[in-house]
Amino acid sequence: MQLEYRHLATILGLAQKARIYAEPAAAAGLASLKKMVQRGDVGKDDRVLVIISGSGLKDPNSSIPLKDLDFPCIGPSLPQLENALLNK
Repeated sequence: MQLEYRHLATILGLAQKARIYAEPAAAAGLASLKKMVQRGDVGKDDRVLVIISGSGLKDPNSSIPLKDLDFPCIGPSLPQLENALLNK
């Protein structure tokens, strides 16, 4: 499956800013919302709910183009996870 650039950018943004690893289908809603705001279909002050329902672990191969970018890396322990989440 060929991913659009905006979907990859959305996956990256969610990972870096919100610590959410989304699959492309889950990130598509947010990517589309960004486009709708740019077109003026949705105002910047409008309230919108975007559901990110699918983990990137469902389709890890789709994230391969992002592999050389800087993502937080933590060990498999609850204290390291808590630290990563609290120290955005």
